[in-house]
Amino acid sequence: MTESPGYVWAMDFDATDTRVNFQTLFESAPGLYLVLDPELRIVAVSDNYLRATMTKRHEILGRNLFEVFPDNPDDPEATGVANLQASLGRVIRRQVPDTMAVQKYDVARPDGGGFEVRYWSPRNTPVLGHDGQLTHIIHQVEDVTELVMLQQQDDRAQQQTAELQARTERMQAEILRRSDELHQANRFLATLLDNLDVGVAAMNAQGEWTVFNQALRELYDVPEDWAPQLVAQRLADLTFKPDGAPLPLEESPLMRALRGEHVRAADVLVQAPDQHERTFVAHAQPITTSDGRRLGAVAALHDVTAMRRAERFRACEQQVTRILSTAPTVEDAAPDVLQAVADTLGWPHAELWLIDSLNDTLHLVAAYSAPRSRLDGPVGGTVDKGVGITGTVWATGQPLWVPDITASAHLATEESLARAQACDHLGIRTVLAVPVRDGDTVLGVLTCYADTPEHDQDLLAMLLGSIASQIGLFVATRRAADLRGQLSRTRDDFLTLVGHKLRTPLAIIASNASLLTDEPHAAADDVRLMLQTINRNAGSLCDLVDDLLELAGLESGHLALTVTALDLADVVAAAIVAAGPAAAANAVRLHTDLPDHLAMHGDAARLRQLVDNLISNAIKYSPGGGDVHLHLRDEAGVAELRVSDRGIGIPSADHHQLFGRFYRASNVAHQGIPGTGLGLALARTIAELHHGTITLDTAHQPGTSLLLRLPGHTATPKR
Repeated sequence: MTESPGYVWAMDFDATDTRVNFQTLFESAPGLYLVLDPELRIVAVSDNYLRATMTKRHEILGRNLFEVFPDNPDDPEATGVANLQASLGRVIRRQVPDTMAVQKYDVARPDGGGFEVRYWSPRNTPVLGHDGQLTHIIHQVEDVTELVMLQQQDDRAQQQTAELQARTERMQAEILRRSDELHQANRFLATLLDNLDVGVAAMNAQGEWTVFNQALRELYDVPEDWAPQLVAQRLADLTFKPDGAPLPLEESPLMRALRGEHVRAADVLVQAPDQHERTFVAHAQPITTSDGRRLGAVAALHDVTAMRRAERFRACEQQVTRILSTAPTVEDAAPDVLQAVADTLGWPHAELWLIDSLNDTLHLVAAYSAPRSRLDGPVGGTVDKGVGITGTVWATGQPLWVPDITASAHLATEESLARAQACDHLGIRTVLAVPVRDGDTVLGVLTCYADTPEHDQDLLAMLLGSIASQIGLFVATRRAADLRGQLSRTRDDFLTLVGHKLRTPLAIIASNASLLTDEPHAAADDVRLMLQTINRNAGSLCDLVDDLLELAGLESGHLALTVTALDLADVVAAAIVAAGPAAAANAVRLHTDLPDHLAMHGDAARLRQLVDNLISNAIKYSPGGGDVHLHLRDEAGVAELRVSDRGIGIPSADHHQLFGRFYRASNVAHQGIPGTGLGLALARTIAELHHGTITLDTAHQPGTSLLLRLPGHTATPKR
């Protein structure tokens, strides 16, 4: 008996002793067989199986079934291995045959050219030994690929026939549905076009109207039943170029697009009956197919009246700014301003009224009327508060829009009625009046008159209010300048009075008191004491007057600086030497830190005056003695002089008033220290005339520390 791995192929046969080779019989069997051991290794295979699977016996015997026959890696839905594993698993567990449904199990081509699609009908049968244990599994298959393919072809043919019939039915239903959708879409498109606030018109290639939406019909007042010729004539009659010239239909954006032109942002004017002129920006282009065939043209009109008007008002604001910048008075500027406003609005008349504070009325500053639209001024040229349109705006401080002056409720006087009749005679109906303000204060009223219907009252009120604000600012500025001039003249008159009417008597009083005091035969001691008091106070008054006159003269420019090259270190050193006696008398020690030289340009006398003031204050306000430190140095081209003391200091609440005129700190009164309160004001003025600053070091405690900073060599002091 011969044996192949795991399987017995030869055996004795009866008494004839003829031996039959069952291996040859098995391998030559007409069916497709494969014998597996319990570990699913291939132990025998029929020749037909080898031919059907395109394999060779010596290459597959002893190998695992699924190693030899894996799933097709190019078929992500392949289930052959999984299904066969499940069937073989059932045979092993149950030890009964298992018949599988037809399986798609692709076979690898021997040349490595991928997998070939195959369909199989498998049956797996267990082989049991004498002890009832599983020894082998016979895997029998039938190649049903052709049958399956034929069945699939038949199924596909039947499916294609059914699909064709179903497709025909669907196409019929789709045609009906699309026809209905097209009808609905056309209705939707027509409704959409009619609901747009943009005017849309279109023509076919033959120049026939195909679209003329509701916005255009309303703009041009065209009924739906008008013939195309009437529509074209209406467009030609009411459409104009930006300069106001008629726009022939042949030159319109739509006709230009029909000739192949792409029109972008072309302005056109439309003057419909009984409406104000409106500005539109037109876009138009040809309608072409993908292959370039022209089907027609379409145009859209966007209303940009408000935007263009706003642009004109911005230009008007710039023009008004130029007018006001060169005019000496509002009376000089008003005519040109009113003409610019009226031209921008396209309105025939404008007026500017200002409040006369003496008689509490509005008086007419200026009026402008376009040619051939002259509107006579009101009787007397004045308006009372709350009377008429202009007077109502004065009273309320709010813009007032009157669409029809002849029906206005604000006509309370004969003058107002006469004005309304004059307006009606010229075709003027609409009035817009806005307040001229300076902040919350009403200074006057700007009133404008229109001879066309207007609808953008909010926009116009805002734009006209901007012009009125410019006028209000100009009036307030000129009045402030006049007031400053008056104050300056008053101050000069006062200083002249002080200089000539006060200084002379004070000097006479002081000199005579001094002579009487020095007289050998003077009166008693109490009289001498009174004379000394008179002399001392007269001297203080003279010092006060001198300081006041000097400060005023420097601030006004009446006292000019004498600018020379100087050494600031020498100026400060001289001031320290001069302050020595006062410091000694007040028990104050002066500590100095000065460079050898610090060159700059300036007025040496005024700078010495400034430094004297700083040192004098430091000594004066150190009543109990102490130390005063002076540090002078050049910091990156800036001269810095710091004067610090440990005296009574300045209360924090008084810091902001430190350099004001006649300022004296609240704690000085308790110390009995004399002074005029002009020293630091004079010092700061001198510093500013040299482009410098004086600041208080608020962190310095106790006492006071002031820092003087003066620019270096090239700074030219103010004259």
